[in-house]
Amino acid sequence: MPKPIRILGAVAGLCTAAALSAACSQPATDAQSATAGSDHSGAANAATSGGDEEGAGKASACNGGEFKVDFNVQPQQPGGFLVAVTNKSDQPCTVNGWMKVKGTDMKGDSVDLPVHDVPVPGAPTDVTIKPGETAFAGMKVETGSKADPNTKVVSGLEAQLPGIPGEPNSTIVPDDGKTWQEQPDPTIPVKSVELGTLQPTPQGALLP
Repeated sequence: MPKPIRILGAVAGLCTAAALSAACSQPATDAQSATAGSDHSGAANAATSGGDEEGAGKASACNGGEFKVDFNVQPQQPGGFLVAVTNKSDQPCTVNGWMKVKGTDMKGDSVDLPVHDVPVPGAPTDVTIKPGETAFAGMKVETGSKADPNTKVVSGLEAQLPGIPGEPNSTIVPDDGKTWQEQPDPTIPVKSVELGTLQPTPQGALLP
């Protein structure tokens, strides 16, 4: 029986997530058996501002700075995160495919991570995020030894939404009532990352 998904309180009616751990596997789908892209090489990440028929095919009027991205750590799944992407603007915005994810070090500088895009819970699809609403994606981090030169030690995560310029406000969210910076060791030793497609609901989003 599936274990509960932990989601940030910004999503109404759902509770926050917790320190690095992991959830049970989701049932496999036909899309999951498809060949996954790597290094953010998913399907076209086109996006337009929703509700504007004349804007079809034009650059998005949406801006990533008007989004909040919460990396909710899953208590039942080692290395598992449910990523919640909330639209804080006053207009609907459409995304399709995979985000780009990087780390940040203790100085706040960006750290490139080996991210592999996987079609979970399904193939890329247009997801229109209305003002105040949230889209979701699963993410799984393979951790390594901090002494390993191939391991990237990060103290934060940042996201870039597909087809939308500007950087969202990104936060790692524990579920113990403290911020990520208040954790005993607010770092993640990353060997590799798997990232699922953006979807309108959290059901099936967690990576096995």
